[in-house]
Amino acid sequence: DAAGNAATANTDESFTYDIIAPTSTTAVESVSGSGDANDGDVFTVTLNPSEAVGTPTCTFTDTSGAMADTSVEYGTVSSDSHTAAVTVHDTDANGAIGFSCTYSDLAGNAIAAAITAATSGDVTIDNTHPTLGTVGIGEAGANDANNGDDITLTFTGSETIGTPTCTIKDGAGATMDNSVTVTNTDVGGNVWTCVVETHDNDADGTVTFSIAYSDSAGNAGVAETTVDDGSSVTIDNTHPTWSSVAFASGDYVNAAEDDGNVNLVITTIGVENGQTVTATLNSAGYTCSTTDNACTAVITGAGLRGLTNGNSYTFSVAVSDDSGNAATADTSESFTYDITAPTSTTAVESTTGTGDANNGDVVTITLNPSEDVAEPVCTFTDGSGAMADTSVTYDETGDDSWTASVTVADGDDDGEVGFSCTYSDLAGNAIGAAITTASSGDIDIDNTHPTSSAATIAVSGSGNANDADIITLTLDPSEVVGTPTCTWTDGSGAMEDTSVEYATTGVDSHTAKVTVHNDDQDGAVGFSCTYSDSAGNAIASAITDLSSGSAITIDNTHPTSTTAVLSVNGDGNGND
Repeated sequence: DAAGNAATANTDESFTYDIIAPTSTTAVESVSGSGDANDGDVFTVTLNPSEAVGTPTCTFTDTSGAMADTSVEYGTVSSDSHTAAVTVHDTDANGAIGFSCTYSDLAGNAIAAAITAATSGDVTIDNTHPTLGTVGIGEAGANDANNGDDITLTFTGSETIGTPTCTIKDGAGATMDNSVTVTNTDVGGNVWTCVVETHDNDADGTVTFSIAYSDSAGNAGVAETTVDDGSSVTIDNTHPTWSSVAFASGDYVNAAEDDGNVNLVITTIGVENGQTVTATLNSAGYTCSTTDNACTAVITGAGLRGLTNGNSYTFSVAVSDDSGNAATADTSESFTYDITAPTSTTAVESTTGTGDANNGDVVTITLNPSEDVAEPVCTFTDGSGAMADTSVTYDETGDDSWTASVTVADGDDDGEVGFSCTYSDLAGNAIGAAITTASSGDIDIDNTHPTSSAATIAVSGSGNANDADIITLTLDPSEVVGTPTCTWTDGSGAMEDTSVEYATTGVDSHTAKVTVHNDDQDGAVGFSCTYSDSAGNAIASAITDLSSGSAITIDNTHPTSTTAVLSVNGDGNGND
């Protein structure tokens, strides 16, 4: 100061004398994506100067000029390492990325020249999006795709692409089997296939698809959903069904039917013309070709004769539509192979009346075959020919028993009832010969009505009949008859005693007795008698006349006194 006092020397301020400009040790290019840089990728230049520097200044260019993104992002890795990063935009031109970076050291010495070349790394922009060509679709089966068929998409990339993602959908728009097999069929090239297997539950209809893909730079192509060659695949998982399967011989094949062929008539639903239907019987296949959902398989006689008698068999009928959808095998039609004819075990003859058969009686043949049979056919004859009643009544009385009944008419001639019966078993095998002889029972027709040979009358008292006298009518028919039926009349109507007493006095002689009552009216005794023979044939008309003798007269009139005169043979009064 003015007094000469010296301040302590100040040594706070110092500096470095640096006149050497920094240089670039390395400048490394890199990109965040795989392959070349494309839209959204971050392109980075890592700068390593020869000494510590401040934040660099960088500009970036594509092949046509400045890149779209000018907002460069800087980062400090260490005191002498910095990064400059820019994001690639879809509008940036394809080609090498250019850059120009400068920086200055801490003394402010600027790098002599901008860094414009990388020491390592070489990033190129690729913003060209791939496309697909020669896209086609097909299926491995015949006609439409169905369960088990592979559906294949084939396509070619316009450039090398990564593994594509194929989504394949059924007719209802549902994604099919997710296990799509993707293959680069042109190794090192750009031809690809996507294969999916059709499942039975995939909906019918046209198959749709979408192919997603990107090139090695990550440029995504527009999803492909159409073919280039006009191809298409339709799923047809609708299985055909059966309308009917009918065996012409029905439930049985008999000894006559196996001499020739028998048709199996088949009607389908949903089967195209020309499809083969196979009917399997006893391990043998019989085929026919469909027309308008119908065909007839011919089951040969030789095949039928190869079956085992008495066994039952079932057809298994199979068909598929032209897409390969198989119908569930039809096993609804079956039959029994029966070539054995029935025989007669018994044939029993009977009648509803007593004794021989006559008018109104029902004659029945009970047939017992060796097996179950269908309704028999019987004819009947009387003593001279066909019976009047041809309306035979049949009744099944058991699994293997039938009756055939006919009603005797009054006009049927006397004599043995003849019959002829045939039957066939359920398979249609006829008995070898008609049954014409009964194993038991032997019915004769007796339509001869009895007549009166004699009718005589007598009374137990003397003279005319009166109270308590018994009047007896003796009847002598032309043949043996049962107990007659008689009614009696007096001079004015029915007699008091209706309790007629009958007796048999001989093989063909009967009496009918009635007791005269005091109230019976005077006059001729009348009578009316009928009877029937053992077959039930009634006398044609009641017997009302005597064959001989005089009629009996009832005299129940009691005498009265007209006069009573007393006399004596002596004179005067009577005396000793």
